[in-house]
Amino acid sequence: MAAHGLRDDCVLVTFDIDGTLIESEGPDANLIHKNAFAIGFEFLGLQGASIEDCKHHGMTDPLIIQLIVEHHRGKGGILNQQDMDQAMGAMCAYAEAKAKESEGAAGIGLRALPGVREALESLGPPCFHCALTTGNLEPIAWMKMEALGLKSHFDAPLLGGFGSDYWGKDPTKGAEDRAQLLRVAHQRWVEAIAPAGDLQGSTPSTSSPRDHVHVGDSPYDIKAAVLAGAMPVGVTTGIFTEADLREAYEGCFEGSGSPERDLLVIRDFDRDFDVFWEALCTFFRRVKPNAMAMPERK
Repeated sequence: MAAHGLRDDCVLVTFDIDGTLIESEGPDANLIHKNAFAIGFEFLGLQGASIEDCKHHGMTDPLIIQLIVEHHRGKGGILNQQDMDQAMGAMCAYAEAKAKESEGAAGIGLRALPGVREALESLGPPCFHCALTTGNLEPIAWMKMEALGLKSHFDAPLLGGFGSDYWGKDPTKGAEDRAQLLRVAHQRWVEAIAPAGDLQGSTPSTSSPRDHVHVGDSPYDIKAAVLAGAMPVGVTTGIFTEADLREAYEGCFEGSGSPERDLLVIRDFDRDFDVFWEALCTFFRRVKPNAMAMPERK
């Protein structure tokens, strides 16, 4: 048994945030996060810069920062790691200060998508461990979840991969950065399920990337899951269509044959949760045939 009480015969299920679990709404859409970006840009000397200056859907926060800097300064404006770390630190400090000013401030201009709360409630131990993998910086990601009342539905210990964990320095390779975040999330999970007294994971675990499902709304999510060895699930609650997600999936296998399974794409967690649940159960039975427990819907 792991020190956290986790079992290695469960499946890791990671979720993207924006466009997957939550959406922006109203005139103050995603207010705290957008303003945090503005603070980060100001720290880098870009007064008045905004994330709206460039298309950025599906990109990680560090890549968005780089994209905006290059938009205003040209390719010569590429940042070094110290600049990026300090800009991200300024963003988090601003968001944390605003969140402390008033309860729920981090949720201004955001709402949980239909069926999300119920879906998260239905998943969990002993068969599933829910976590995040998102381009958001980690503190901002959990602030959003807490402000919208979703944080409590994620299993302890709180795990995931976040934009603050990795910056690949190439905005044209957003899927590769997201794949690295999925690898980070999986490694943290492997360490969490390591036997007590062996938290560095030196004792072999029966877990592998193929015990990992990732759910997201962008082509980057789909491509990243394939690159990281996880099973992708698409959801059309963001700006991308089912056709966009399927095209991204099929593109991962060009020149290498057909994928071993079709891509599951659901409309949302409200209308299609039954389909999502059955797919997770089928996946679980395939990768954990000797598990001590089988999935039961809560």
